[in-house]
Amino acid sequence: MKSSDSLVAAGVVIAIVLVVIFSIFLFSGQVFSTQKLIAEKTGSGTDAEVIEGDTPAAFYEGAYVDQESVVLSIIPTSDTISDYTVSYDIEKQYGGNYSREEVVEGVSPENPIVITVSRMGDEWVDIFVQVYGEDGTLVWESDSGYA
Repeated sequence: MKSSDSLVAAGVVIAIVLVVIFSIFLFSGQVFSTQKLIAEKTGSGTDAEVIEGDTPAAFYEGAYVDQESVVLSIIPTSDTISDYTVSYDIEKQYGGNYSREEVVEGVSPENPIVITVSRMGDEWVDIFVQVYGEDGTLVWESDSGYA
């Protein structure tokens, strides 16, 4: 009897682990994300480099979403350290919308542009981002929604 109880307990643990792993992938928080690289290079994806033809995109995005916040990282694909002006609009399902513009210095793959938005529970959050190079040229634009 004790070995069958052990097998049942092991089966329950395995089932719980599988449910947790499945939930992580199914409910990762990112509902949709589209990005656009200006100068007619477009694509979409998250946590993956966006490429059209042989020219890599200037940035890619990654997001962490939980019940309290959305953390959007805009990561350059180049190792060159640069300064950027970031303009973004935040629209929240339960109100508290706002816009910001800031200069982010020393941006690199190890030090990406990070936007953190607080939220309540399962509140929907839209983030509209424009990134400008040091010369004022629009180099990245993104429209992402998270639930």
